Amino acid sequence: EKEIFDKFFTMSQRDRPKGAGLGLAICHAIIAAHGGRIWAENRPGGGASFIFTLPKFTEQEGELHDPAA
Repeated sequence: EKEIFDKFFTMSQRDRPKGAGLGLAICHAIIAAHGGRIWAENRPGGGASFIFTLPKFTEQEGELHDPAA
């Protein structure tokens, strides 16, 4: 669900306090500003993993290098 990265999006959890829903939106904004991406995957047995990638900056080349390209 891409919605989890939207500002103020919260999941309904009866036994957890409700937050402002900004944490993942902030993570997404920072990572995107640096040319990366973030996504979530379900974990076997419950829960989620949050994975992100960032491009590598090489000082020798003085430019960003995307190893996936």
